[in-house]
Amino acid sequence: MTEVLPSIVIVSWNTESKLRICLQSLVKYYPTLTDVIVIDNHSSDNTVTMVREEFPQFQIKPLSENIGFAAANNLGVREVRGDFVLLLNPDTEFEDSESLGRAVQVLKDNDAGAVGVRVKNT
Repeated sequence: MTEVLPSIVIVSWNTESKLRICLQSLVKYYPTLTDVIVIDNHSSDNTVTMVREEFPQFQIKPLSENIGFAAANNLGVREVRGDFVLLLNPDTEFEDSESLGRAVQVLKDNDAGAVGVRVKNT
């Protein structure tokens, strides 16, 4: 059985180094994941170029102005292709290859509309 992974939306604003670590962890633990959309809220750092050059398998949508976190997430959700969507902060770093699949399975098994995952501050 093929694991179902969620589409991922990440809103970024001047988070180049943190976003790089986040995307590296996605590539490391979920190499088949391709439906990742980064909505860049008009960053003044090198975020857009970094995503384009280092993570061409993911989409980057640069905005011409900062429209805020919620509105940017809404734009990203409209772009996804999957049945499940993860709204992910750019300072997230995955530590295993099971978290996303388990979260989707909880949604499916419980006919749930949302699920929360354990967050570690290290």
